[in-house]
Parts: sequence; structure tokens; C-alpha cells
Amino acid sequence: ITAAAFAQDYIGTYNIQQLVTAGAPIGRFDIPSSVNVLAYESTADPVPRLDGTENPTGSNWQTIHADDTGTGATKSHDDVLYAKMAAGNPPDAAQQASINQFLGGDGTVTDYYATKSK
Repeated sequence: ITAAAFAQDYIGTYNIQQLVTAGAPIGRFDIPSSVNVLAYESTADPVPRLDGTENPTGSNWQTIHADDTGTGATKSHDDVLYAKMAAGNPPDAAQQASINQFLGGDGTVTDYYATKSK
């Protein structure tokens, strides 16, 4: 949800190109067409439906629905199950190319974190 909000609100500030979510209710976000969206949603997971709408369709947005392999609502919103879903349901060629561009090559990643002094 945070990534979708970021893509919606900061597209002019940052070079946001790809958004990948797993079990997130992001259908009501106004994500620009310049951002590729890949959304994984389990059919048994209630969380992606919390916004009360289906995800938009378009050349930049692919939603992959798959049957839940867990047991019960708490297991259907599980990161391990979504990882298995992604492995078994790869994105279309255009989304994969965009993801590969993001993951490939050399880059610099800087992590920031807060600490509390004693």
C-alpha cells in the first residue's frame, strides 16, 4: 500500500518505474500510466479486496490472480504463499522486461535507519 501511495504521490519527484505488490488493496490508487504495476492477489485472501474495487486494467498494469494454497484466511495472506504464487505465475513479457531492468546492472543502494541514543 505504501509503495502504491508513493508511486501515486511522488512520480514527479522520483523516477518510479515499477511497482510489484503481493496481497495489497491498491485498486483505488491513481498510479500514473508511466509506472508498470504487477499485483499478485490470492483468490482466498480478503486483504486485496479491502478497497472495494478491482484493480484497473491497462498496458502498464497486470494483476495475477491465483488460487490460495494455504488453509484459512490467515494463511492466505502469507508472504511465503505469495512467493510461491509469484514463482508459479510469472508476469507477462513486458512486465518481466521492466522488472529485469530494475534488477539488472550495477547500482548503489543506501539504507538509512534511525537509532535511539541511550
